[in-house]
Amino acid sequence: MASTRNLRAYLETALKEPREQVATGHVPMPPVLYLVPQNQAQQRLDTDLLEMTSKILLELGENLVKKQTYNKVATAHQVLQAMVDTANAAQSSIIPGGGLSDLLEVRPPAPIKVRRKVLRENVHQEIIDVLFSHLDLNERACQGLDDMLKQYVEALSRLPTDAYGKNMIFTFYVSEVHRNNIGNEEFPRYEDVQSVSLHTLRMPTEVYHELVTKNKNPSKTSSGNATSPEDQSSKHASKKANERPTHSNEQRTSFLDVIWNVFGPQENTADNEDPEPPDEVTIEAEYRIISTSLKPKKFRKSRDEIDETMRRVMNVGMKEYAERATKVI
Repeated sequence: MASTRNLRAYLETALKEPREQVATGHVPMPPVLYLVPQNQAQQRLDTDLLEMTSKILLELGENLVKKQTYNKVATAHQVLQAMVDTANAAQSSIIPGGGLSDLLEVRPPAPIKVRRKVLRENVHQEIIDVLFSHLDLNERACQGLDDMLKQYVEALSRLPTDAYGKNMIFTFYVSEVHRNNIGNEEFPRYEDVQSVSLHTLRMPTEVYHELVTKNKNPSKTSSGNATSPEDQSSKHASKKANERPTHSNEQRTSFLDVIWNVFGPQENTADNEDPEPPDEVTIEAEYRIISTSLKPKKFRKSRDEIDETMRRVMNVGMKEYAERATKVI
């Protein structure tokens, strides 16, 4: 059992934005996202699923406080090890035998290994598909996810990560309610299923380091798009054919944008050169999803115990803490 003082410090830090978490000497903590159904934007959030955030972060905090690596970020090795330990703690708590397994019915994990050649100009959309195509998202939710990832990556850019040959591991939870037809087409009968999924994305440090380097101190061209100093020095930098699509009139530094800056289209060095062969790149990534469904009866039976623990550690109930910790999008 982790000390109450250390666990409280962890849970208080988990309430902060990623940049503030890094400022306190931590790696960014895995966010818990609550996806509101497209056609139910005004629906009251499912109480059990919302309160499950408190149990998730209590369990993750217990494991990480014992390990004591999440708050050691002086060197690149320490940062990367903290990210590995965070991902491992999240996974071990949710799989059978873990601290959350009595409350969740776990389905077989779905690892996705991506290795494909695509045109350089299509990489942006390809990354979006890898990360989000399995989720039923509207435009508002996509924007919320992108903003969350933007904050996460910006926070990580403040930490040393220049250890080549290693991996960066990004971890986050997604909570949502699925409306499943447990009848048939002729006689439908619907049941709400509360689900929690754990997502981990692994990428080489070389790729991440390139993202941060190219995205550092961006400046605007006359068109308003962020460009690197190398782009500015080129007389062809303002060619519309090579401009990154803009999401708004504001300068963006999102997860998807920095990926575009790494793999984005390259410029021709001369106007009169013969057409070059298609510019292709190979995308390599490992994306793992562990999907679960909440066991409502067992959760409600354990609720008083979880609530008591949260009040002892944080002096607030599990619902109040969950409302502050969950990112609703």
